[in-house]
Amino acid sequence: MLENTIYHGPSKSNTNKQYFPRPSTRQPPGTDSHFSNKKNHTLDLFLTNRPSLVNRCEPLPGIGDHDIVYIDTDITAKEKIFIWKKADAKEQVEKAMKLNADFKEKFNLESPITAMWEFIKTSLLTILEQTVPSKMSSSRFNQPWINQKIKKLTRQKKRSFEKARKTKRKSDLDRYHRLKAATQKECRKAYRDYINDIINPELSANPKRFWGFIKTIPTQELHTTSSVARGHTTRFLVPYARTSTYRHSFFPDSIRIWNSLPQPLVDSTSLDAFKQGVLSCSIP
Repeated sequence: MLENTIYHGPSKSNTNKQYFPRPSTRQPPGTDSHFSNKKNHTLDLFLTNRPSLVNRCEPLPGIGDHDIVYIDTDITAKEKIFIWKKADAKEQVEKAMKLNADFKEKFNLESPITAMWEFIKTSLLTILEQTVPSKMSSSRFNQPWINQKIKKLTRQKKRSFEKARKTKRKSDLDRYHRLKAATQKECRKAYRDYINDIINPELSANPKRFWGFIKTIPTQELHTTSSVARGHTTRFLVPYARTSTYRHSFFPDSIRIWNSLPQPLVDSTSLDAFKQGVLSCSIP
């Protein structure tokens, strides 16, 4: 079944391209991550539907007849979240009193500190697991700008979709579309607020946070190229951004202001002449 869908050396058949998506290694479009080894066989496959989360993909020396494929991704691991508002405080007190009595009975002044610490640590973690309910963090809401309102709307939208698909009623379908539009609107608003909060106060006070966010954005070619625009060779083109991440940022806005300057001002031969021209004209 699978012999026609496995890479054999450097060759890539049409069947391979049909069944396996193109690996993403933040390389230029049209390139594959295919590594040759001693037997000319690729024994490791990494498939993902989120190529923007892949940072590195390269071979490392292995201990056998093939190399190891090293993958570095930005996938966040699930975390255990304790629900403290549902904790049983009365049971915690009872177990803590029993822990106190057991500790005094088991150890004395000559007992090793390491053994005492391990006993306290293990007992406290056991009490925590038994008296405080917990849940695993969801991978659905991994964006930092997602708030409780968006989570609530998303769950309502999901329930309304399941109901509309089951009942086929127009009223349920209309409710799903309303919740879908409200969720999308709230997500965009929260995203804009998050970006403004990073750029405005944090860019000078904490630039590390700003550039850390830039690194998490999917790779997009955001270079500018000089081109003939409206008969002028000194204008610059702003590449189209699929999202609003760069559309309202400082860099494209500066290019738009430059493109709106009068041609004599753009053709200034010195910095002083350019400054004088800026002061004497109105810039939108």
